[in-house]
Amino acid sequence: MKMDFETSLGMCMWLMSQSDYHRNWDMATFDAEITAAILNSQYRIYFDEQNNPIGLATWAWISDECRHHLIEEQGALEFDDWKSGEHLLFNDYIAPWGHAKAILKDLRINVFPDETAFSLGRNSDGSIRKIYTWKGINIKQRVITLPDTVLQI
Repeated sequence: MKMDFETSLGMCMWLMSQSDYHRNWDMATFDAEITAAILNSQYRIYFDEQNNPIGLATWAWISDECRHHLIEEQGALEFDDWKSGEHLLFNDYIAPWGHAKAILKDLRINVFPDETAFSLGRNSDGSIRKIYTWKGINIKQRVITLPDTVLQI
């Protein structure tokens, strides 16, 4: 569904207000994390059968320098980072009613079937808990078979 900027912004803000993790974000964080995604057309809003918004995903194509800044320095995306490189970052998911797995499935199958992405799992204080790797449905996993061992890479 194609939406204008204001409608997208309002739906994103409403979804954030329904999310325990996102509802206390300040406007500067909202601007950096959501407004930038909308202006760069790097987001998708998900709807239920009645056309009510139920989830949001944002992504960015970031540079090596930005990836290092995010992971090693636990920094934040700047506006110019959103289209700065070749690394696909699934930046955020907002799924207040538990649709995160369905959103990830859609991203891997329909939006980025030929790409490998990463995302950052964060603790409540914003520190990085885990780095996740996501492969599009068309990306084949390499399997190496050694005597008595199978390794997936």
